Amino acid sequence: MSHACPECGFKGKRVPLETVQALATRPLEAEASYELCLNPSCDLVYFKPEGARLFKSDLKVKVWFKEPDDPDCPVCYCSPLTRRQIRSAVSRGAQTIEEVRQLTGALRTGFCRTENPTGMCCHRALEQEIARLSAAYPSP
Repeated sequence: MSHACPECGFKGKRVPLETVQALATRPLEAEASYELCLNPSCDLVYFKPEGARLFKSDLKVKVWFKEPDDPDCPVCYCSPLTRRQIRSAVSRGAQTIEEVRQLTGALRTGFCRTENPTGMCCHRALEQEIARLSAAYPSP
């Protein structure tokens, strides 16, 4: 069951404790269950229904959907690939994840559970970013 973010009221999404522990800059309760605030404009990233809160400043990484205008924010955490790198590859004609990885030299590590703030694979977010940028940089 998802809970509402205590800061903005947006619905949360459960994330593995392993994810939060890997990304937090401070120690966490070992048995805590955290949720991710899905509101892009809310500074709260993780919260515990019982009260614990982790804001953007409490994490080792930036959260791509909470930093939509930051070109140096990763979109794919396991490669890693930033918006700037993706934009550069798309502007040179890349249209797929594989083409972006080839042009950037990014290798996939597969550590999404501990490197991506959602605790899930970055594939869908990367596809969406490529599609968004492809509209801005159409192929010749």
